Amino acid sequence: MPLDVEERTYKSHRRTYDAIQSRVLPRTKADVTATIALVSGCQDNQESLDGRVNSLFTAQLLKVWHDGAFSGSLKSLRELTSAQMPRRRPPTTTPLAPANRRFLSRAGVPHLTRTTKGTVMTDRRALCVGINQFANLPMASWLYGCVNDARDMASLLRKSYGFGSRDVVTLTDDKATKAAIMARLNAIVDLAVAGKVKHIVFTYSSHGTQVPDANGDELDRADEALVAYDLAPTGTRGISTR
Repeated sequence: MPLDVEERTYKSHRRTYDAIQSRVLPRTKADVTATIALVSGCQDNQESLDGRVNSLFTAQLLKVWHDGAFSGSLKSLRELTSAQMPRRRPPTTTPLAPANRRFLSRAGVPHLTRTTKGTVMTDRRALCVGINQFANLPMASWLYGCVNDARDMASLLRKSYGFGSRDVVTLTDDKATKAAIMARLNAIVDLAVAGKVKHIVFTYSSHGTQVPDANGDELDRADEALVAYDLAPTGTRGISTR
């Protein structure tokens, strides 16, 4: 998003953005006790490539993962997936909390014990989101492979990693509104805070965007955000990743 558009959007919705930022309590990485890694299909300033069946990143990741047979680390998973993609669109793996510094180098992805078929574990939850079509975007901006991405990742978690059918929620197209996505994420986090869930998987396949940086922590003055189905023409239905 061009900086002039970001600034214009922020000025038009200053009260909204400032109100959201004011509700976010100051927090450092040291306050987060979970081990978190973000795996994405491209750099922040790039666009992931779509496909007719799956998005390019998800298609290559699933190929390398080979239905759970892959036993390397997150780092090696990224490297092998990246080797199958154009050099101008390298995927990234970013640690977001320091609780386990060996998280990216340990074998086993995503550090969930592969279970015997039919075995269901009760300590894990997942939300898989895929959006091809949007309420307020022209058809020229619609996508093709994102719904399949969500369904394929959900299927993998159920079949191979002990996620029960009710423990994996899939939201696609018009079901993936901002309110629905946030409600599901908040419910999962509440379970984790209560100690009832140890493993959380969140997958998202669709458009991304940027919103004006409200607290000055970004060099490019823009925060990254997910795009929900009901993204408004002014951009007020995005889901900030901050």
